[in-house]
Amino acid sequence: MEHSSYEAELLDILKQLTLEEKVSLVSGATFWSTTEIERVGLRSLMLSDGPAGVRGPTWSEKHPSASLPNPTALAATFNPELAKRAGQLIGSEARRKNVDIVLGPTVNLHRSPLAGRNFEAFSEDPVLTAETAVALVQGIQSQGVAATAKHFIGNDAETDRFTANSVIDEHTLRTVYALPFEEMVTEAGVWAVMSSYNSINGTTGTESPLLRDMLRGEWGFDGLIISDWDAVRSVEGSGKTETTLAMPGPKTAWNKGLLQAVKDNRVPEADLDKKVIHLLRTAARVGALRGFTPAVDPNTLEVPPQPTDAEVRSFLTDLAIQGSVLLRNQDEALPIQPESVKRIAVIGPAAERVRSGGGGSATVVPPHLITPLEGIRTQFPQAEIRYTLGADTHELLKPIGSAGRAASGTPGVDVQFFASDGTLLGSEERDGNDVVYGMGYPNGIDGDRVHRIRLSTTLGAEHHGTRRISVAGVGRITLSLGNQVLSEEHLALGSVDPIGGLSFPPQRVHDVELAASPQVVTVDFIPDPDTLVNLRLGYAGPQRTAAQLLAEAEELAAWAEVALVFVGSTEADESEGFDRTTLSLGSATNALVETVATANPQTVVVLNVGSPVALPWRERVAAILLSHFPGQEGGTAIARVLSGEAEPGGRLPNSWPESDNTKIPLTSPINGEVVYSEGSSVGYRNANTRFSYGFGHGLGYSSWSRESVRVQWQHNGALTISVSVGNTGKRIGQQTVMAFASSPEQNDSPPFYIGSAQVTAGPGEATTATITVPPARISRVFGYSRGLTDLKELSISAGFASSDRSAPITITRPA
Repeated sequence: MEHSSYEAELLDILKQLTLEEKVSLVSGATFWSTTEIERVGLRSLMLSDGPAGVRGPTWSEKHPSASLPNPTALAATFNPELAKRAGQLIGSEARRKNVDIVLGPTVNLHRSPLAGRNFEAFSEDPVLTAETAVALVQGIQSQGVAATAKHFIGNDAETDRFTANSVIDEHTLRTVYALPFEEMVTEAGVWAVMSSYNSINGTTGTESPLLRDMLRGEWGFDGLIISDWDAVRSVEGSGKTETTLAMPGPKTAWNKGLLQAVKDNRVPEADLDKKVIHLLRTAARVGALRGFTPAVDPNTLEVPPQPTDAEVRSFLTDLAIQGSVLLRNQDEALPIQPESVKRIAVIGPAAERVRSGGGGSATVVPPHLITPLEGIRTQFPQAEIRYTLGADTHELLKPIGSAGRAASGTPGVDVQFFASDGTLLGSEERDGNDVVYGMGYPNGIDGDRVHRIRLSTTLGAEHHGTRRISVAGVGRITLSLGNQVLSEEHLALGSVDPIGGLSFPPQRVHDVELAASPQVVTVDFIPDPDTLVNLRLGYAGPQRTAAQLLAEAEELAAWAEVALVFVGSTEADESEGFDRTTLSLGSATNALVETVATANPQTVVVLNVGSPVALPWRERVAAILLSHFPGQEGGTAIARVLSGEAEPGGRLPNSWPESDNTKIPLTSPINGEVVYSEGSSVGYRNANTRFSYGFGHGLGYSSWSRESVRVQWQHNGALTISVSVGNTGKRIGQQTVMAFASSPEQNDSPPFYIGSAQVTAGPGEATTATITVPPARISRVFGYSRGLTDLKELSISAGFASSDRSAPITITRPA
């Protein structure tokens, strides 16, 4: 059946369904899937987290996923074509894992640099977010998989996210926070939207009238509106609204009460029918409804590449290179020519313990992870490379990994699952990294019966001496070494919400003396009810003091011709479930950078962070490279950029305040409310904030001049901005040219980013960057189509960053 004839046939299917079946369809069947009704040809729909890779229903190294650079790094490319290719990879990964609906992209804005989940979103700017998200959605859905725009709307921080009320005036809501969602619906035709936990102007996200009036009414969205997990908390209130699907199942408010509410006419059956039609339409689009032609013919798709394919690895490396941002490069400290350097010091925790992505539901388990230390050793084969930690900034010990041995003798741990009566339900062998359950147990294990989990491994005789062993998780935990019980206690989450416990669970650490003979480490774990299980057995060798670590770093830096310092955030800093409290990387990190820079003037700092951080030492180091969370091939990408084999292509998609003392929006509600009092003055448009580096900042390995800017307002309402630029450097280079607009009719109107273009030129060459801005974007940015402003003319400027623009050119809007 062709897509154009969906509607009549969907109504025919609706008539065949019982009331009980309708309710079952709109209330998830499992944590990740919907109900199957075979007699009408409807199979279950599989959903999966997917902002930076598609995890699938199982969180395990046995089912790895391609790990992309985080979405902020993707936005930093300022390249929609790269974003579309990233979406195609995500879509093909989803098909490989039998996933129908990818729960991403996240298009909430970086309203505050302290928001803990910024790494999962694109930018502080609505237009850059929209450009990147539209391309990503087009790529995902080209594979016949539904993308999901989330979280609608005002879910721009994590603190009290279940109860906070986001208070946003209409102009700000429409021209800033709704703009990316609108373009995803009207320009990309996104098939799903996820509503938010928080309230918007007094009404919770799953019941917001914006779902009806704006999303479906004004924009014409006809797809699936999915609740965030456990966000549906009422029956009658949400049952009458546009939210389609309550997740996760089976224990939802609708599963418990919607059937009776419809029978009692407290919720009209017509409202339930609308939900079912939207779900059926989505099923038809992704090929889950027999007799309907999917929106994308699966026979036209190429076989999706495996995550470890050379082609995929090459693309992910290039994506990380294009998203990396060179913040500082004093006296051309970079690139480092491999043939000219003989001694390289690699210092810092992020050189070996690199974060490929942020914490929470965006986490994927990659097939491998190239660390910066590995990448540098490969990229600089002629140099002597020495490494030292420098500072231990992680609160959680590293997982035991290959240090332990499972019963089979292979590296890793054994995991057993027990019922409450002690019955062994099953077992599996894992690689010794975090074991995560609760969103899905191994095949054959009934998760409802799991009461206790036992994890065990053997430390060989080679580990004898003073060691640290830790356990982290939420629940009742007994940690034993041989027959000795090291601890038996209940570990609780505290103020962190349940999903935050996946990234940063409470931990207990023990210093032990291991004998020169194999010893068994055992963890018996009874998880708290209704929690997501993340159990980590940690292990570390002999400990050194902070002073010893710093002294080793100083000595190594003085020995080297160039010192590469790798620092970044940890599990305690950037994750879903909690916000940051400071922009600082911490006193230990700052002391490390200061010490190394004093010992070696050729100090290059590589930042492994997903959000802005304070850089009090930025003027005292030779260069600073921002790698973001670079994905599974990050080490290779970083090394190629450092050596000059590749040029860093990224520009900042957010502004970096100088310190915590600058005026930035806070994330904590006051009396339950987060008031967006700054209006549209977000990020670089906030004139009251001092920035170390502003929106669009980024250096390459060449230099550029801007010669002239021409602006034309076409008869169809589109703007064309032509910018003549020249490469004044010594090597071929790439440059991003950005356009900004402000409205003279609005006094004190800050400039808005409206589009960009990328150019490439050789030494001494001139070229022209042409930026075309569609009329709908001007309408959305300034709100004149909604009567929010009376736009008669615009002032246009262009340049290489928000702080590096031409003089404004005023142009009159065509009648």
